[in-house]
Amino acid sequence: MSIASPDFSATRRTRWLQLAQPRKGEPRVVLLTPGPHNETYFEQAYLARYLGYMLVEGQDLAVRDGHVYLKP
Repeated sequence: MSIASPDFSATRRTRWLQLAQPRKGEPRVVLLTPGPHNETYFEQAYLARYLGYMLVEGQDLAVRDGHVYLKP
């Protein structure tokens, strides 16, 4: 299995941010994890760090008016 090049990852991130609806603030791409007790947590943390995404759990997110927000 090959790992995506940083250029490919940057292009994908840019495209995802373009797809986000224009809102106040900056849209973010995050990697959702069930938490550190999951057997694949190490891989999820590695992937998030490699791609430059924030690793979040469900409790880190809030839904308001049909939109998902990262809690402060």
